Amino acid sequence: MGGGRPPIRGRPASFAVSGPVALVARRTTLWLVAGLALLSAACNVPPPESDWPEVTYRHLPPIRFDVAEVVVKRAYTPPLAKPNVDHLMPSPPVVLATRWAQDRLVADGRADRLEFTIVDASVVETELHSDTSLQDFFTVSQSERYDARLAVQVALIEDGGLARASVEAEARRSVTVPEDASLREREAVWFKLGESLMTDLNAELEATLRRHMAGDILN
Repeated sequence: MGGGRPPIRGRPASFAVSGPVALVARRTTLWLVAGLALLSAACNVPPPESDWPEVTYRHLPPIRFDVAEVVVKRAYTPPLAKPNVDHLMPSPPVVLATRWAQDRLVADGRADRLEFTIVDASVVETELHSDTSLQDFFTVSQSERYDARLAVQVALIEDGGLARASVEAEARRSVTVPEDASLREREAVWFKLGESLMTDLNAELEATLRRHMAGDILN
């Protein structure tokens, strides 16, 4: 059949690559493996925990009501955007109010329920206009003001759904921060603002509840 070369059968040829091309391939593989390892490690890192102390009200005496249950409701939804900053605070007012109700309001009866509703728990930032005079250049001005409002409603609801009694309480606080405040210093101001706001509301609620719901309080 002519003088052509016969076909070659057997194992496929294997090729070994050496030199700069092989070096680039090995480096690319190493970088890929390292990148995947870092990505995997990053996915397993837990989120940082806040180092601010947890605020509770368990040190205060509970207020025992002649009801079967206490229900905490949140009618306020944080906007999660400026000018509101309550969601950025170490202890947002909505969290403090919820914890207050859980720590202080106790059901100790067989019928009816007590509803604690958070109506407002906002903290709004307002930028303050600074003086542009030469004197202001050498002084530290207050750059932002934070206005906080915490409002709640407490209602005694009979098993049939009728509200037998209802009271409202509200607290307001405002504070300013200097223009050179660091993030940590700003958070400290927010932390104190939340504490003070809840201290005011605690006093208001204690007096209001005992004034208007004395017949349903057991202690």
